[in-house]
This record gives sequence, C-alpha cells and structure tokens, in this order.
Amino acid sequence: MSLEAQLEANTKAVNRLAEIMEKGGAVTGSAKATGGASTAKPKHTDKEVTSAVVKVKKKHGDDAAKELIKTVGKADKLAEVKPENYDALYDAAVAKEAEDAEDAGGGL
Repeated sequence: MSLEAQLEANTKAVNRLAEIMEKGGAVTGSAKATGGASTAKPKHTDKEVTSAVVKVKKKHGDDAAKELIKTVGKADKLAEVKPENYDALYDAAVAKEAEDAEDAGGGL
C-alpha cells in the first residue's frame, strides 16, 4: 500500500473516530431511534476487533490497547466489549495502529 493510500485510510479512520466520539461513543443513529439499544449487526466481527486491538498492543503497548478498550469499547476487558461497540473499537484501533506509520517505513 502506498504512503498516500495509507494516509487516506488513516484520515478516514480518524474522521470516523471523531464522528463516533462526537456522538458520545458507539451510539449511532439507529441506536438513538430504539432508545439506546442498537439492533444493527456490527460490520466487524469479534475476531476482527481482537486482531485490530492486538496490533495496537504490539505497536503501542498494553496501556494504549487497554485505553481503547475502556474508552471506546466501554469495557474493562476485550472479552467484555459488547457487539454494539465493535465497529467503534475496530475503527479506533485501526486509527491508533496507523499512527506513526510513515516512521515505520524507515524513511528520511
């Protein structure tokens, strides 16, 4: 993936995370319409979310991964994250993992 493509993907993820955070976390339009209980199936599976969080842990450490789980996943442990928070946590983890991506390439 080119640097430009990585930057574009990172920008999209950061914008999505900002949108999620502005809405108070993982509450989406469909959740608001149903009184807070989301009936929509998450786009990402628990395995995808776990993989994304593990990448953050490997690149940024335990504290960064735990912070995402607590603040975005609304849980103390990854296994306790509810499906309605999967997409927000996945997007946040992808954005966090992409941080400093240009430094990892060994560029100037």
